[in-house]
Amino acid sequence: FAARLAGDLTKQFDYPGYGFALLSTLRNLPMANQDEVFRRLGATGVPVSAVFGTQDTTVLIASADRLRQLVPAARIVSLNAGHGLNYRHYTVVTPILLSWFVPVLTAQRGPETA
Repeated sequence: FAARLAGDLTKQFDYPGYGFALLSTLRNLPMANQDEVFRRLGATGVPVSAVFGTQDTTVLIASADRLRQLVPAARIVSLNAGHGLNYRHYTVVTPILLSWFVPVLTAQRGPETA
């Protein structure tokens, strides 16, 4: 599992339709004022981890503070960076995500998935 998440995530731009999907996200997904979404997420009991960029002008760092208030069990990591952490800083972000995903999935599904 971990090997599938490693590598250069900029390859996502090579997939047909990725640009259209990204544009749709920017047009239709609110990047702020997600209180209701965060409340519903917190009520599910699903493990939550999020990585935010302190210099991100698209998804503001204030969203991390609000997520922390509404989902106290969430693991929140802040990096001194802007937007696009998953592809601009994948060498930092991928290990952060793996350090969370692997134990969570192993606990939920057993060691054969890690």
